[in-house]
Amino acid sequence: MEILKDILVLFLPAFLSVLAGKLLREKEKAERFYKALALAEEAVLFVEDAFPDSPGAEKLKKAIE
Repeated sequence: MEILKDILVLFLPAFLSVLAGKLLREKEKAERFYKALALAEEAVLFVEDAFPDSPGAEKLKKAIE
């Protein structure tokens, strides 16, 4: 039983740190994605308001610029 406790003490912290590291990286990626998505939405809304008479392709071109 003592050996099992020693093994848990050795491997459990390493396993938990690897798991926490992966989860934090995924959270950072998701935050970057949502930030880019919000910026893209703002650009599209701005172009729609700024150029209401332009066709869709022109609006897309302006949003990308």
